[in-house]
Amino acid sequence: MDSVALAKKLVKAGLEYSIVTSTAIRDEVARGEIVAKPITRPSTRSSLALTTLREQPMSRFAIASTEMLREKLV
Repeated sequence: MDSVALAKKLVKAGLEYSIVTSTAIRDEVARGEIVAKPITRPSTRSSLALTTLREQPMSRFAIASTEMLREKLV
């Protein structure tokens, strides 16, 4: 079981609250199984990382992908 699935199970059991992406709980919220409250302050921001082996140089594809992501997301 992954961590999001475990968090949802614990929330449904009334044992905890959790911070997850809205898409991770969309179905459960639609069925009325759980309630979602948006976090507005402080605003949230996701960090992305492209991971590679330290010993292996980045391929041209990886370099191009990194540049494209920077242009689109930053």
